[in-house]
Amino acid sequence: MAGPLFEKLWHRRLFDLDVWGSGHCLTYTPHQKYPSGRQGQLYAYMGNGEKTHYLSLKGYDIYLHSKKHFWPADSLTTNGQTEHIELGQHKSFTVTFEKIVETRFPGSLQCNEDVEYSMTACLTNYIYEQAGCALDWFTNQTNGFPACTNISQVKNIAKTMFLLKSVSYPEIKDTTGCVVPCTREVWKYTLEQERIYWKTNWTSEFILKAKSGRIEV
Repeated sequence: MAGPLFEKLWHRRLFDLDVWGSGHCLTYTPHQKYPSGRQGQLYAYMGNGEKTHYLSLKGYDIYLHSKKHFWPADSLTTNGQTEHIELGQHKSFTVTFEKIVETRFPGSLQCNEDVEYSMTACLTNYIYEQAGCALDWFTNQTNGFPACTNISQVKNIAKTMFLLKSVSYPEIKDTTGCVVPCTREVWKYTLEQERIYWKTNWTSEFILKAKSGRIEV
């Protein structure tokens, strides 16, 4: 799915270091606008079609979210992202989505009005501040933190990442100081699914399409 041919369309990031978690994320951000209908649909084929032990690959957690405001925790649907969509092995999902832009009235909820603000970056910086270093396993760090060099630092990061995935939004806000944006993209979807009984060269498939031609991503 994110092989060399399409590498520039995907961004890699780590959100969880737990071996049982789903913290290695690949985020797709289109570089152009796509029409509705089959020509504008995203087709993602994952795995190689071989039988995989359940304990080594349970499946994939999929989120629809804005470019700057995301964290893989269902408690953060308050920033507009969806809850996780769990795509299992030998399953085919077709997701039809719509995106709604909402602006909160000042004072209705503590939020950040800066259009350049990123909640993802805010939470990431908090994690690295706690550890005193950053992971540079996939990308070069540009936020001023040195690369982590020992297992103690990595364990510190893993502990904080796990915490942020498991607590409520009010706890995240109070702990990190990171708040939701005042203007947010709210993602809603409907899901159709079926089991893959036929022979394929992949293990799971995911099809994403807009609800109407007026939706732009």
